[in-house]
Amino acid sequence: VQDVELDTVMVDSNDDHCNGTGCSKDAIYFEDSTNIKLGAVNANSQFGNGFYSYRGDGYLSLIDSVFDDNIRGNGVLVMSHDGPVYLDGVSASDNKKMGAYIANQKGVTIVDSDFNKNEGEFGLKVDAETIGISDTHVDDNTYNGAELYAYQWIQILTSSFSGAEKGGGLNALSDTDYILIDGLTA
Repeated sequence: VQDVELDTVMVDSNDDHCNGTGCSKDAIYFEDSTNIKLGAVNANSQFGNGFYSYRGDGYLSLIDSVFDDNIRGNGVLVMSHDGPVYLDGVSASDNKKMGAYIANQKGVTIVDSDFNKNEGEFGLKVDAETIGISDTHVDDNTYNGAELYAYQWIQILTSSFSGAEKGGGLNALSDTDYILIDGLTA
């Protein structure tokens, strides 16, 4: 699909009998999509991810949306995206796997979002060209708070990565060694 906007949508996926072609156990799934915007969306799945985008391009914006309580999946999963990814006011908490895992060829910006109490390896994992995070909480996850890897730079402002039960709060690595941190709690 191209140029899609979902506004004020609730998806509660509980069907474990999905086994046909083109069938997905994810609450919302996009493949090879261009320019996606979700606003005021609440999506969760009993058997998959709350939101999953695979091989997209163009912008991907998730705004004021909730991807909590995915019993067997991640809150947000973005794989092989080639365009800017923007999360603002997103909650991806209390998931069986990670709160959010974003693998992106362009920049990722995360503002005023929560990735708390997830049971996967990380509350938040981002692999992207650039990463900007502000006013965000990645707290009280079972294993690790966040792992950030950028090809260029990372900027973290007024955010917390605390209370990981079995691991570290924040692991950040940049190929250019340019990491700006201000107002961090970990």
